[in-house]
Amino acid sequence: MDFLNIFIAPAKVGQNVLKKKTFPWILLVAIIFLSLITFALSMQQTREMVIQQLKRQYEMMGQQLTASALESMIGITMISALVGVVLSPIVLWFLFSLVLFLLGGFRDSEGSFKQTLTLVGYCNLISALGGIITAGLMMAGIQNVDFSPALFISAEAAPGLLVTSLLQSFNLFRIWKYVALGIAYGSFMEKKSSAVTLTVVLFVLSTAAMTVPVLFMPK
Repeated sequence: MDFLNIFIAPAKVGQNVLKKKTFPWILLVAIIFLSLITFALSMQQTREMVIQQLKRQYEMMGQQLTASALESMIGITMISALVGVVLSPIVLWFLFSLVLFLLGGFRDSEGSFKQTLTLVGYCNLISALGGIITAGLMMAGIQNVDFSPALFISAEAAPGLLVTSLLQSFNLFRIWKYVALGIAYGSFMEKKSSAVTLTVVLFVLSTAAMTVPVLFMPK
């Protein structure tokens, strides 16, 4: 039931996770499976994007890309993307859980690292759902799918990459995930306010990690 409760009753998930000592490996399988679904739904869009990037790069170098070479490079790039789609969520899941566990230790969290990892994994299901919905809508032909305030900015009034990236960080499913995490993690803490504070800190840190690199992108 925790797979469903994280969407509607996250407090129950936190309480259940705190009672369990073992890690639910089915959760890892579920996250990998959902990531693969997202990749499958967005595969055509990803392929077209790769083709455009490769052609643009070779045009800038003044070289001609043959059809056979293009297909070969597309295949390698798609395999790399598939590996990234599977590994990236797992690595980020582990790192995020580690930071939350360490910060929670200063606030007298009752949860072990394994329990923190489990709780964050359940919250990641919300992000996975958002990814599947977004990829599905794009596959259906809907352009500019965005569940953040950036959706309401017209192309003519584009404020720049930094502001756009910052607005996109307030994605509906991302906000939902952090709200669920704050509520669920409250079961790990003596003071519910401490869980809210840690969640806000993690949201700010992760938002900075998403937006700051934009400052160093070539204009």
